[in-house]
Formats: sequence, C-alpha cells, structure tokens
Amino acid sequence: MYKNNLRRIRKEFQIYQQDPVPNCTVGELKGGDAGDPTHWDVTLIGPDDTPYSGGIFLIDVDFPLEYPFKPPSIVFKTPIYHMNFDESGINNLDILKDKWHPALTINKCLLSIIFLLAEPNPYAYINKECYEVYKADKNQYIINAIQFTKKYAI
Repeated sequence: MYKNNLRRIRKEFQIYQQDPVPNCTVGELKGGDAGDPTHWDVTLIGPDDTPYSGGIFLIDVDFPLEYPFKPPSIVFKTPIYHMNFDESGINNLDILKDKWHPALTINKCLLSIIFLLAEPNPYAYINKECYEVYKADKNQYIINAIQFTKKYAI
C-alpha cells in the first residue's frame, strides 16, 4: 500500500473521531496509531424509526490497496433481513460499486448505509426473498425485519 493511501485512511479515522457518524462506533485501529489502519471494526446501532432500531450490527470495513481510487468493502457480520443485503452481509450500495468516487469518505459511506436501512431500494435488491415479501406486503417485510433483528442483533 502506498504511503499516501495509508495517510488518507488515518486522516479519515481522525475525522471520524472528531465528527462520528450517528449510531456508529469504530474500534481502535489494529496495532494502534502506528498499526495497520486498513481494517476497521464498526458497530452500528440500528437507527430509530426503522425495523432495525436497537439492533447491534457488527460491520467489517476493509480498505483496498488502491484506496481511495477503489471503494472500501463494507460487510455486515451480523445477519440482517434487508433486500439490499445478501446472506453473507454484502450490500449493493451504488457508491461502493460503480458510483464510487475518490472524494467520497468512509463517513459518507456509513451514512449511506444508515440511510439504506431506513429506506430500502427495491430497484437494486440483491436478496430476492426479502424483495418478494416487500413487493407483496411491505408491512410483513417490516415485521420480518424486526423479528430478524431481535433474533440476531439484540
């Protein structure tokens, strides 16, 4: 990894510490300030007024060697019932794929994840089973997400 990439990631960590994303906690960098900052352990508390409210979700954030020219990988380790997340916790957020731009930051990515929890995107689903429930009965989708959250995230 290039020094500039590591510098950028460390700077984003400092920015996060100064202005944390609501509902998110980032653990210490692996190995402390001088250690490898390319992997972050994030804890996300499910946002209020969503089916995920009160849930505790563990997220892995991995920065590629080419960061910030390639997006970080953000994967939910805690199971989540959501049409925009597959069974392995991978999401299809466009800014983490084809809409990525080096000006984006991890804070903006985490905020986008929180927004996605509040507003699922039925036009970009990757979990067909969840999408089918959402399409047929949105209230049942919400009930399922609440039950799933209680089972796995609380």
